Amino acid sequence: MGKIMLRGMLAAEHAATIHNLYPNLSPLYAGPGFFWRTLFESLEGFMKWTYGTGSNNLDGSTIIMATGATSGSYARIQKCPMWPLTAFTWAKGRRIKTRIYFSAVSAQEIRVMTGGTGTLEHVGFKIVNNVLYGTTGDGSTEGTLELETLGAAGDRVLEAIFKPGVECRFYVDGVDRGAITTNLPTGTTYAEILLEARVYTGEAADKVLEISEFSFIQEP
Repeated sequence: MGKIMLRGMLAAEHAATIHNLYPNLSPLYAGPGFFWRTLFESLEGFMKWTYGTGSNNLDGSTIIMATGATSGSYARIQKCPMWPLTAFTWAKGRRIKTRIYFSAVSAQEIRVMTGGTGTLEHVGFKIVNNVLYGTTGDGSTEGTLELETLGAAGDRVLEAIFKPGVECRFYVDGVDRGAITTNLPTGTTYAEILLEARVYTGEAADKVLEISEFSFIQEP
């Protein structure tokens, strides 16, 4: 098999993967855009933090972030290229998609997003106690949208689609749960953070966040 044919096959396979993850994305998204996907085969290349009895561990290809049973403990990871070739910016559309497992629905805070956190520039999801929110930040104010009240531990497929200056729309298990149209990020601050994930416990009980797959797209 010739090298040119092999390259063409690999490019077609890559395009098919993108289409399966994001069926509504233009097939010509590629070019100056950027796509990153991880199955967490390793934690090399991720920034990692823990406090108290928190821990970050791999089990197969799943990152298990656990707080342990000490109140105030947390576990946190981040993917942030230090010297990227791509110019990451909030002036371009971006999308994240993942599936998470959460072990509890009380006295906790979970965040899975791209960008910073809190009021810092970001889009993504958070769980506070038993409520799942869509969240955005413009650098001074956090915008939130209540998506679901969680009745028990479980898993959810989460997708956020950000359109600069327009909205960030949130999907849970493939269902459109609405959009935030204010407090949207602009500029480039924290735009290079592809993934920010953390779990915190507010009581003496272990809280766990598990992620097996995460994908990120910045459109052209």
